[in-house]
Amino acid sequence: MAKKLSFNIDFSSEYSFIGIACQLKDYRLAFFLNKQLNLNLKRISDFVQGSADKEEISYSLFNYHNPETKNNFCLISNHNSEAKLIAALKNIDYFLLIENDIPDASKKELIANIRKIPNVMAAYDIELSKIKNISNLLADLELQLLENK
Repeated sequence: MAKKLSFNIDFSSEYSFIGIACQLKDYRLAFFLNKQLNLNLKRISDFVQGSADKEEISYSLFNYHNPETKNNFCLISNHNSEAKLIAALKNIDYFLLIENDIPDASKKELIANIRKIPNVMAAYDIELSKIKNISNLLADLELQLLENK
């Protein structure tokens, strides 16, 4: 009898995940985030998600790697005309994903600065462990970022 080997990857200690609710277009939000947080987010090829029963759906994706802190910032849209990237978080318009977890004090300051951006209605920290199938999504995102380098 063949044994089935499976493993779970815990991304929660490697990433910070911030949800942003706003009415801004993706490029406008990226501009304001760059200005407010001193980042340099740039648009890269869309983040494509697909499954066996659905067509591939793309979501806008912006990326910035900070060489000083070694943090990688990704701004990902949660909306597409066909579906939500994370359906459980339907009130969130964008996600700011920060690779290499940051201290809680820095994260709170970052969220407070995001809330200062005009037309941002809400910004808050999201616990990765509470999102179903987040490991698959993060693994797909990492692969796409490697392809874009």
